[in-house]
Amino acid sequence: MRKLFKGISLTWSMLKKLAKPHRKMLGVQTLVYSLILCYNVVIVPLIISRVYQALEMQDAKELYITCIVGSLLILVSFILCYLNNVYLDLNSFRISLTAAKNACLSLFSLNYDKMNVDYTEGEIQNRISAGVDQIAGVFPLLVSVFTNMISIMILLMMAGEISLVLLCMSVLVTCAGYLVSKYESKCKEKYEKIRQSQNDKMADSLYYVIHRISFSKMYEAADKSWKEYQEIRETAWKLQWKQERTGLYSQACMDMLTSVLHGFLGWSLFGYYQRGKVDSENIASSFTIFDQLKSVTVNFSFPISVMRTSMVSVRRLDELFGYACPVEKNICKQDELLRVNQVCYRNILENISVSIRQGEKVAIIGKSGCGKSTLLRLISGMYHPESGQIVIGNKEPGSMNNNCLRKWVTYMPSTSYLYSKSVKENILMGTTQENVRELDEVCRRADIWEIEEENDALSLSGGQAQRVNIARGMLNKAPLLLADEPDAGLPLAQGEIIMKNILSSSDTVIVITHHYQYLDLFTRVLLIEDGKLIADNAPEQIKSHPGYISWRGEVD
Repeated sequence: MRKLFKGISLTWSMLKKLAKPHRKMLGVQTLVYSLILCYNVVIVPLIISRVYQALEMQDAKELYITCIVGSLLILVSFILCYLNNVYLDLNSFRISLTAAKNACLSLFSLNYDKMNVDYTEGEIQNRISAGVDQIAGVFPLLVSVFTNMISIMILLMMAGEISLVLLCMSVLVTCAGYLVSKYESKCKEKYEKIRQSQNDKMADSLYYVIHRISFSKMYEAADKSWKEYQEIRETAWKLQWKQERTGLYSQACMDMLTSVLHGFLGWSLFGYYQRGKVDSENIASSFTIFDQLKSVTVNFSFPISVMRTSMVSVRRLDELFGYACPVEKNICKQDELLRVNQVCYRNILENISVSIRQGEKVAIIGKSGCGKSTLLRLISGMYHPESGQIVIGNKEPGSMNNNCLRKWVTYMPSTSYLYSKSVKENILMGTTQENVRELDEVCRRADIWEIEEENDALSLSGGQAQRVNIARGMLNKAPLLLADEPDAGLPLAQGEIIMKNILSSSDTVIVITHHYQYLDLFTRVLLIEDGKLIADNAPEQIKSHPGYISWRGEVD
């Protein structure tokens, strides 16, 4: 029970965090739902009991009044049901949408690191989707539980007034309902945890298959990938069937018990009636109360089990928001802009350590596949190190949101990501109003002034697209500029001019290049081989290193 209340408290805090504007409407929905439940489990048997009493006493006035009041209550109930099923259910959908949007926005601003290593894309997507879908539904279920408990107490009191046998039968049904609900909710919660884990794998497998279908077909791996996905999906469906089967078994046990007790109650009341201890009015009321109690207790386990399974998804979503790594304070020295400390990433980089001071122009060289681009993506915050630490101005990239990170770092990828808009719109994407004034100067320095007014950037050649990519990066004016082969696809002479413009566009610049002719433009050169930093020197000194000679032989 303590775990259940902790889950309710967590769900309420998640609701305040992700869908705060919709809390009032959720309160209205919960109130309406509770009134509907009260009508079904309390008012209905009370009206039927009053009708039986009026018929037994042959009191026409009492019968008319009861029927009129009952009709009005039925009308009110119909209006409430319509309101709940049409308008208020739409509010639940709005809560889920708002919560999903805010959850995604919150994840981008979390103080987390290594998250992309420990959680796959499909798992993150499934945790958000499953979690936000359950936030709004917990509180109506909680009302249902309390309403059922109150209804059981009222029905037991009504049973006690009629006969001791009915009271004993009712208490027995209530105890059985409690035990069955405890067993059912515990089993369903266990299966739900496993099922959610399988759904994570299923979402990630499907994500992998769809996004790499061309590659999979090329190497005849598509059928194998689909087979793995189908196996995971089959396991998830089997777990869901186990949940449903548990509910069916529980309901079957309760139906068998209540059927036996119903027969025993009829036999007992018939004996009392023959001995004159009860009249026909009490017999009719007894069966009405017992049938209503049977309905409540048989369904008593349903809202509890659904609540416990829903809270599995809410807790999994909360784990994402609580995922954080401690940040070491003041790791950078006063004149340091960037420090990479013992960074490892999968099997690509191993114990990379380097310190970059403000104003330095650094080139990164090395053979293809040695980890140069991965290092730049780690510094830019796109990837997160498995161990070690990266700090830019006393802040880890993983602890910054996108806006904060963009103020510190500009990243020019080796691949030009352009959109079906004009060249100017592609360059200005994500920039501030202050940077717009420098657009013409940036276009001139990136040597794209002649194509600046082109309407469709997707029609550009590879070299033109690369220069648009460079102009976009130079316009950001961040303290640290990262460029991954910005000279790729450009003639040597044009590439040298643009390289000089890149180095002068920002205070501190780190560039990956395959052209040894440009190295004299830099103050430092980092040489990476097989994921390890093997040399860090000035351009004149690096040229005598054996690793440089080997790299030079590859790029010549």
